[in-house]
Amino acid sequence: MAASPQPTVTAPSGPADKKKIAKIAGVVVVLIGGLGAGIYFGWPFLMGLFGGNPFATPDGTIKYVANGLADNKPQVLWEAMPASYKQTLNEELKKSMANTDPEVHAKSVAVLQKLTGVLRDKKPLIIETVNGLSQGAAGGLPPELTDNWDDIVGLLDILTKGKMADMAWVRNPNLGDMLADEGSKIMAMSGLEKLLDKGLQENVGKGPKSMMEVREGLRNIEVIIVSQTDSEATLKVVSKELSGDPDDAESGEFVMVRTEERWLPKEMVDAWDEGIDELKKEIQREIPISSMAERKMTEEEKTQVLALLNVVDQALDSVNEATNSQELTAAVMGAVGGVMGAAMAGGQDGGGGLGSLFGTGGGAQPPAGFPGTGFGTLPGNSNGKGKGKGGNQQLTQAQRMDWTFGGQQRNLQQWKGQSAANVITLFGQPNPANARAVPGGGEWTYTNLKITDAQGNPHTAITFVVLNGVVSDIRLPAN
Repeated sequence: MAASPQPTVTAPSGPADKKKIAKIAGVVVVLIGGLGAGIYFGWPFLMGLFGGNPFATPDGTIKYVANGLADNKPQVLWEAMPASYKQTLNEELKKSMANTDPEVHAKSVAVLQKLTGVLRDKKPLIIETVNGLSQGAAGGLPPELTDNWDDIVGLLDILTKGKMADMAWVRNPNLGDMLADEGSKIMAMSGLEKLLDKGLQENVGKGPKSMMEVREGLRNIEVIIVSQTDSEATLKVVSKELSGDPDDAESGEFVMVRTEERWLPKEMVDAWDEGIDELKKEIQREIPISSMAERKMTEEEKTQVLALLNVVDQALDSVNEATNSQELTAAVMGAVGGVMGAAMAGGQDGGGGLGSLFGTGGGAQPPAGFPGTGFGTLPGNSNGKGKGKGGNQQLTQAQRMDWTFGGQQRNLQQWKGQSAANVITLFGQPNPANARAVPGGGEWTYTNLKITDAQGNPHTAITFVVLNGVVSDIRLPAN
């Protein structure tokens, strides 16, 4: 039988050859697949994957991956991987989530889903409030955010209702399933299409100017086999659409190698182990809280995390009920105060893990009129005389801020209607000498504050009147 004719290969035209389709195609794949696969695997995984892995032949694999990405199917990247690579990624993800507490996970998902709903339902009021607070100065919401608000919320909705929200999946994750579900939905988002179109149009060089042209180029890509053995192949790709230059549409040569019945770019195989290690380090650098996954939470830490999530949950309810900018500002201020106060309290114990974020401080009792809620253990008090490491004096977060009473910025009067838990989280435990019980609640006076009233007079104390766990009144104590 006569040998099969080899394809005719045109010799490279010069140094510019290295800037041709191989690099263009690689960038395109990252653009298309990055928001789907990249959020799960990171850049080390995606690097070089345009070459794909063989289902049967190296050129067939390239075409399969290119066509799949053109059809918004990022799962082709997963299908093209060797079994051991898939196992490594799944095992690394499983280890990172092995100590996830089911109750904390369920509450976190619920809070994130509620946040997504609030951002969707309160969009006009949120934008109006934030831009109003800036009073026309720099600092309002940028057009990039407001113009793409619905798409950002849509992305959050996909992620918060996807595989990560299912505790059973967290226990035994499969990234391929996630790519096929959330990845495909993300790639099909019209907002993403517009964003990528804008980026391509701003490129002054040659090449496609829209994702429609990119997809057309991926579907029509031609693969040239320069040479091939059972374990290695040298290839080129040709695409007039992706190059933008019919006379310069051929890439430089690149090598693919056979790995576990799959074909991969040689550079990717050589750098795989190093890439996985770098991915782990990148996660630890960018997400310091990920170090907590190395051990299980203590019961005390779990209680504190759930308490913090409850603060955010209640704040979101307040935001959702807001009907005007003043109510929304008060709700957001309570949420920020609650989170910052908890983080501030946790940072005072000098410990690590959750203690450095939320606090594990010690056995103070809830103030008069506020029965036990789990917030009675926050260190510090309203007089700023709580003892930190080494016995040094420390201030509460509220004592570090400038407040007004009747003014436009940080107006304490806007705390009316807030949860008492939010007050404790930001202002700390009131000194027992300044806490007076009243029927159904208590009057808590905080001192050593910096407050300016509407007439410009300075004050150092404020009294919160708490009834049934809610702030019913705020007043300046008589001098």
